[in-house]
Amino acid sequence: MSAQRSLSHPRGERPQTSALAEERLRSAATRVWIDQDLCTGDGICEDLCADVFVILDDGIAYVHEGDEVMNDPGQQTGLARVAARDEAAVITAALACPGECIFIEPRQDL
Repeated sequence: MSAQRSLSHPRGERPQTSALAEERLRSAATRVWIDQDLCTGDGICEDLCADVFVILDDGIAYVHEGDEVMNDPGQQTGLARVAARDEAAVITAALACPGECIFIEPRQDL
């Protein structure tokens, strides 16, 4: 499920459906991964949440846990756990991502 949504609305207000979808993501998001084939390398994700995202020498974004970079997109070994303190920043990064490559996975216990 792609978490990408427009950050601006033509009238300056967000549609209620987007706010509801964001709230659902915020309450359920605990793991995240990046599809490197879609990544544009802008680095917005790293700017917003360096605790979860990193741009490597290849110019592509990856998720990481501590020093371990996850590079198996969509697979168990490619999912980074998101600390509660970083959930809002991860969601913001997913919404701001021009490549729509950040994917947020719900908790397994839901």
